[in-house]
Amino acid sequence: MRSSAWLLALAPSSLLVLAPACRSTLDSVPDSPALSEPGFDPFGQSGAWRVGDRARLLLRVEDAKGREDYQVLFEMGSPGDPQRVLGKSMTSTVTVNDVKYRMTSLLMPVETTVRALEGGAVTRAQSDLPITFLALGFVDFCAQLARWGELEEGATPAPDELRAFAQGIHVLPGLLQLVAQNPATEPLLWRVIDKPSWFSVLRHGVKLNLDIDERLPHRAWFELPAPLDAEGPLAGWVLPVGINVNGKRALDLELSVTTPRPPLHLTGGVIAIEGVHPRRPERRFQLRLEGAQLGDGLPQFITISTP
Repeated sequence: MRSSAWLLALAPSSLLVLAPACRSTLDSVPDSPALSEPGFDPFGQSGAWRVGDRARLLLRVEDAKGREDYQVLFEMGSPGDPQRVLGKSMTSTVTVNDVKYRMTSLLMPVETTVRALEGGAVTRAQSDLPITFLALGFVDFCAQLARWGELEEGATPAPDELRAFAQGIHVLPGLLQLVAQNPATEPLLWRVIDKPSWFSVLRHGVKLNLDIDERLPHRAWFELPAPLDAEGPLAGWVLPVGINVNGKRALDLELSVTTPRPPLHLTGGVIAIEGVHPRRPERRFQLRLEGAQLGDGLPQFITISTP
């Protein structure tokens, strides 16, 4: 079996891919009704997105002072002028073994609502989400990493395997945009991770990125409520990753991922996130998918290409 250092060499620091700056509006509402009811719609057609697609999650933040729970709702917003939406995109470049892989994602507006379970205060934000990246999901990426874990020392993956790996790396900006760089959820994340020093901020600003962990992903099966249980437990993976702030590990994460088939597509097939501070284990950040429904709009299909 090859060493984990080989994997890190395959994913150098140049893989740092940041999501685009959020187009955001923030407001606080003292009293607000509960967010959408939990529950899941039946599986839909892969690659289809609709206005009104939504995912509801439970977010928990823990530190030395205690624990706080929040409801989080992601909802696909109205695209407005189709020509304007079709013209909005972002391009990400990933370097693997000195080869650059470029991919372009369609950006779609998503509204995030965060409601504190105690007190009911609500925060809202709008951002443009790279949905082409999220449509890829992490399943193929995890399977590729697991296969590489069985390679003999010194063996080199085939070019198509490297491309598949690079394609999986492109999913990270979508997840970063959804959670870590979302104006509605980012303040909660900063409660459990250390802010960089003023010296670091002056030199580098504040840069967040998701980094592939030394540990390999492992297979898992997830039981979700009806009607998603019709085919039995969902096959997936547990993927270890980390959040770095200015190049320093700030949070160790484990992503529970499955195929991003609608209605699980808005989170890229991620159904849970468990995060713990690498040096202060009392600090934790957790997300769990509680519901996902399809919108009423006409489906828009995503075409994935990697130039």
